[in-house]
Amino acid sequence: MKAKIIGLFLLTMIVQSSFAQQPPTETIKTSTNNTPEQQEIINLSKKK
Repeated sequence: MKAKIIGLFLLTMIVQSSFAQQPPTETIKTSTNNTPEQQEIINLSKKK
């Protein structure tokens, strides 16, 4: 029983680490394709 619990724990740690190593794809897509409203906000914040 203890071995199963330890094995399950190790499996979840391996799965979590594999997901953590993937590069974020959503932030890359949104940073290159800004709507005009988003670009205006970016420009205003850069002026400050």
